[in-house]
Amino acid sequence: MARLGDLAQAWPLTAALRSFSRVTLVVNSGLAPLARIMADEVIPVDLKRLLGGSKPSIESISSLQHLLSTTDADKVINLNFHPAIAAMAETIPAARRLGHRWKDVVERRPSDLITEELFQTSSGSRTSGRSLCDIWCDYAGARQPQLQPLKPTEEALVRANALLAAEGLQPGAKFTVLIVGAGLAGRILPVETWGMAAIAASQSSPVVLIGTAAEKALGKAVAQHTDVTNLVGKTDIETLTGILALAKLVVGVDTGALHVAAALGIPTVGIYYGSMGFRQTGPYGSGHIVMAPNQAGYPVPESALRYLSASALPQPDAVAELIATRLENRSFTPPPGLGVWTSKIGDRGIEWTN
Repeated sequence: MARLGDLAQAWPLTAALRSFSRVTLVVNSGLAPLARIMADEVIPVDLKRLLGGSKPSIESISSLQHLLSTTDADKVINLNFHPAIAAMAETIPAARRLGHRWKDVVERRPSDLITEELFQTSSGSRTSGRSLCDIWCDYAGARQPQLQPLKPTEEALVRANALLAAEGLQPGAKFTVLIVGAGLAGRILPVETWGMAAIAASQSSPVVLIGTAAEKALGKAVAQHTDVTNLVGKTDIETLTGILALAKLVVGVDTGALHVAAALGIPTVGIYYGSMGFRQTGPYGSGHIVMAPNQAGYPVPESALRYLSASALPQPDAVAELIATRLENRSFTPPPGLGVWTSKIGDRGIEWTN
């Protein structure tokens, strides 16, 4: 696994697998702290250094294979579209091998019925109406009747509390987290939207902003709207996990930190629009809320994002009111063109009702 959101969304899969098997995760090195609370063993890999580009090399495949040469697996499941990863996965001795195959990845075609659905979900076409988490769980062949949230490490909580205290937040305070950025630039909401969201949330609880180092300017601009604890660019993965675990509510678009919060069992509010299809990649678990367009044509393909107008973005006052009603346990009536859905885990996976 190479990205935070993908790893966090693999949580239902690893939980199902661990109910009857030992699980080893091969992940990008920076994601290892999260992976360690999801699996029995973690093999961290510097994927950026080893892969380098879009085409696999003999050296990169050999390096990855060497790292895994001592792994004794009954089943290998490849969830990564990169050709080098697919080629490496095919060389690991195993009784069963599932997921993306090297030749099929190169030619951008599905290897089986499940990878066909994954192509539909992950390629930007969004033609599959099922959750990515549920599709991945089909690989396991089993689900846990009672899906238990991930538990942060004690070290993660200690580091989170230390950072919050250093930034002036009272120990034990329950706060709302706003994830102001996103991995894809086309998903980042305007400063005005997050500013109004911060003002609304601050009426009920302290507000903590999080994001990456590249989003520091965005965090600073949002912080000018009201009194917040601005942690944008100040957290690593382990500290981030601890902060999310201490929150009373986490708000964000379809991005990695939102999925980590959901995996930790923290209530979330997802703001989905454009290519972000909540039925495919909404926060997984029961009791999460998303606001999204309820019009034909949503979600749009990734390739059409550049053509979205400002009017396609959720209205700032609607986002602010949704957060306020969630914190105050009030009902919310979305404006025309938007809908609000609540999640529930059923026998066949996640279900959304409005």
